[in-house]
Amino acid sequence: MADESYEGVDLDEVREIQRFDPDYRRTHIGASEWPAICGLSPFRAPIDVWAAKVGGEDGNVSSEAIDLGRDLESGILANLVRRLGVPLVGDRQVTHEHPTQRHLCATPDGELVDGDLAEIKVSGWFGRPASLVDWGEPGTDEVPEHVMGQVQAAMHVTRAARLASLSGLDGPQRCHVGAFLPRRGVCVYTVVYDEDLARMLEERVETFWRHVQANEPPPPDASEGYIKHLARRYPTPSKAQWLEGDAMADALVLDYRAAKAAAAI
Repeated sequence: MADESYEGVDLDEVREIQRFDPDYRRTHIGASEWPAICGLSPFRAPIDVWAAKVGGEDGNVSSEAIDLGRDLESGILANLVRRLGVPLVGDRQVTHEHPTQRHLCATPDGELVDGDLAEIKVSGWFGRPASLVDWGEPGTDEVPEHVMGQVQAAMHVTRAARLASLSGLDGPQRCHVGAFLPRRGVCVYTVVYDEDLARMLEERVETFWRHVQANEPPPPDASEGYIKHLARRYPTPSKAQWLEGDAMADALVLDYRAAKAAAAI
């Protein structure tokens, strides 16, 4: 039964977009961006997502690893669906928008007729072979943190969109992840929707979105992305010099601060 706080819309009328359309992505937060915003991604930091939103950077990023993932996605999805024994709703990816927080969206790799979602990952082939240890036993929910964050976001937004629609679909209750891993082939993991976790992540995403709307960067962190952001923002080298601290220097600093405070009274 749909929540009465949502205005009913027809699921078939939900806007479908190209998944990596840069204009759309600059004004929306997709499920794949939640891990970076929440500090769960080994690839991107909150500042990277913020820069893409306010700086107009092209969201259609490409690399050998990304291109491989796109090329293999349909075949891995077909393999996953065959092993699950549950067909897809259709052969097109649909972008769902949250009915009340319209800047939140999700584009699952696949939607099954039983209401569950499918997500495809190609991991460990380029750059981070150590990431393979983040994948646990197939059949469990032991997926990397950034994958967990993404699929929880996808289920959360899709559930809200379906509640507000006339689609007749419930859930999703689960997301099946098909991961193509070196020396392991396609491994299937099943993640159950965790509303408490999803809402906790959503709160952090909403805080981040306020930074986007105010055109103010998120709080500093030690990520490479933030270091690059500061270098772009302050290209002129500072004339200040770093001094090694010792007991005498610390005492002088304390004396200076005390004298400054006394002068301000």
